[in-house]
Amino acid sequence: MPADYYPVITVTRPGPADYDDRERLGSKEKFWFRHDDGNLWLFKYPRRESGEHWAEKIAAEIAARVGVRCAEVRLARCGSDLGMQSLSFTEPEWLRVHGNEIMAEAIASYDESLRFGQRDHSIKNIVDAVAKWADRNRLDQRLVISELASYAILDGLIGNTDRHHENWMFFYDPEQCSFRLAPSYDHGSSLGRELQDASRRTSRSRSHILHSGNVLNYLLNRNSRGSVYIGRHSRWGPPPLLLALLICRWRPDIARPWLERLRSVPDSELHGVIDRVPPAFMSDTAKEFAYAIVTASKRELLRRAI
Repeated sequence: MPADYYPVITVTRPGPADYDDRERLGSKEKFWFRHDDGNLWLFKYPRRESGEHWAEKIAAEIAARVGVRCAEVRLARCGSDLGMQSLSFTEPEWLRVHGNEIMAEAIASYDESLRFGQRDHSIKNIVDAVAKWADRNRLDQRLVISELASYAILDGLIGNTDRHHENWMFFYDPEQCSFRLAPSYDHGSSLGRELQDASRRTSRSRSHILHSGNVLNYLLNRNSRGSVYIGRHSRWGPPPLLLALLICRWRPDIARPWLERLRSVPDSELHGVIDRVPPAFMSDTAKEFAYAIVTASKRELLRRAI
C-alpha cells in the first residue's frame, strides 16, 4: 500500500452571497469557490454510488504523464461528502466558446442544444469546424487538431464516454490577446466509475472479469458508446477506445507523437497513479479494474494503431 496517498482538501461551501454561479453546464451538483490564495475552483459531488471523483483525479494524473493538457484536479471533502475540485483555467469575465457553438457556426442545421444523440458531432465535422475556427482566429490549425486528437487518445485510454460538444471549448486569453484551446476536462465518466464492486467481480473469481479479453469486451460494447460520432447515419457514437483507434489510423501523422509518449509511460507508473487514491474514495477492486482498463487500452492503442 502506498504511504503517499493523494491529499484530500477540505472545502467549505460558500454562502449565497459568495456563490459563483457562472457555469450551469452539466448535470452533476457542483459549486464554484475561491481558495484563500485567490484561485477559482469547481467542487463536484459524484453521483450516488459512483466513482466520478476518483475517475477525475486519476484521469488528470494520467494525462500529465502522457503529455495531454488537462485541468488540475484534487480530491476534496465538503462536510461529510467526498468529491473533487478542479482548478478553473479561465476567469469569469473571459470569453468562452464551447464546441456546440463552434459546430453551429460551421453547420447550418446543427442543434447546439442537443447534448446527447447529436449525430452531427462527428469526427469529420469537428475537424472541419475547428479548422475554420482556427483559421478565422489566426491559430495554428494543425496544432489545435493535434491537441484535440490527444484528448481523443486520452479518452480511449481511460474509457471516457462523455466528450460531448460542451466538453471541449476555446477561451480568449487576454494575456496572449488570442483564443486558446482549453485543456481537457470533465473525465468523470471513465475507468468503470459507474460499476459496483459486485459487477467488477464474478462468482467464479476476480481474475476472470479482469482478464484482458473481458475488459476489452467492457470497453468496446454498446454500453460504452461515446459522444463523438463517425457520421450522421451512425446509430450511436463508437466506444472511446474504438474512436481513438480510428483517429490513429486516419491521421497517424498527428496521433503518432501522442502514442510514443504513451509508450514511454511504464505500466508500473500507471499502477502507482491509481494506487495513490485513498481507500475512503476507491476500493481495491475498483483500483484493479481501473488498472486493467488502462493497460488493456494502452496495449490495444500501441498494438493496433502504430
